[in-house]
Amino acid sequence: MTVRRAELTVLASESRAEAWTTATRETIRLVVLGTGPAPRLVGKGPLLVDLDMLAPDHVRFAKQALSAWRGERIFLLRGVNRLAEAQAAALGASRIVRPSELAALIAPPVRTAPKPVEDPSPALGSVDRGMRALESSFAGMATGATIDPAAILETGRAMIGAIETVGILHWLDTVRDHHSGTYQHCLLVTGLAIAFARAAGLAEPDALSLAAAGLVHDIGKARVPLALLDKPGRLSLEERLIMQAHAVHGSLYLQRQDAFTPEIRDMVRHHHEYLDGSGYPDRLVADQIPTLTRMLTIADVFGAMVEKRAYKHPVPPMEAYAALVGLARQGKLDAALVDAFRPVAESLAVQG
Repeated sequence: MTVRRAELTVLASESRAEAWTTATRETIRLVVLGTGPAPRLVGKGPLLVDLDMLAPDHVRFAKQALSAWRGERIFLLRGVNRLAEAQAAALGASRIVRPSELAALIAPPVRTAPKPVEDPSPALGSVDRGMRALESSFAGMATGATIDPAAILETGRAMIGAIETVGILHWLDTVRDHHSGTYQHCLLVTGLAIAFARAAGLAEPDALSLAAAGLVHDIGKARVPLALLDKPGRLSLEERLIMQAHAVHGSLYLQRQDAFTPEIRDMVRHHHEYLDGSGYPDRLVADQIPTLTRMLTIADVFGAMVEKRAYKHPVPPMEAYAALVGLARQGKLDAALVDAFRPVAESLAVQG
């Protein structure tokens, strides 16, 4: 959806206000962060917030200014930061956009038919699409807003096409180059799940369900404190219980909205279950865990090992695969499925 500039209110800092004044030929309502108290804005139209969500004075200014705003709240975030995204969600963000999306968001003064351009990077295009889907989903989880299952499924379909075109190695490298943290993990797991589906010869509907579940499998982490998500050391028992609750939070959120199929919701709830009953949240065993859920668990465990975090180096792919084999021998993972996952791990090992 685009917004006519004449209808747009922009809440910006002094450093960013000049750019808005220069770039916008037509009149917009520009409200600039100053040293005094924030004005209490009243309106029902679209409002774009271009403030630093990591700066306490900017957050206070936005909170005061938006207290009576009844229209759409669009937050422009420069860079990827979970704390900034969570703060925007807490301030009632209807959606989060990036600078590259402004041209599509704000209608230009003169509409011209764009020339069709072939996407030079299907990997980057699908990764960016996945990132937007994750931002929308996590913001919805944080605020209780609805989620669009069709958009998630279409994103999953785009990722399947991209991975078939460029291969899983190039696609995962693109994820690592552009994103980090929880979103990186969700994208990595989704890519691995798609490659796993192809290696195992799954039918298209099952592959798509696995891709969609991969995208939203950790959506419940929107309810987990950021300090806990990014903690480098071992978690205490209390912290571990808080972290483990994300699987239940995510599945209940999707169930309350009647979003997605029961099969996808089951994967979201049970992707940390092990065949020997040592997993969570329901301590399921063996045949209680469906095949697609077992596959997502393998992709999730492998993805957690090979991803790069600020506090840890990635585990080499075949070393991570050896750990999967060890878990299968312990009776935690499906040995036949771990064997079917081997080509995926080997395809990543060529980079080493």
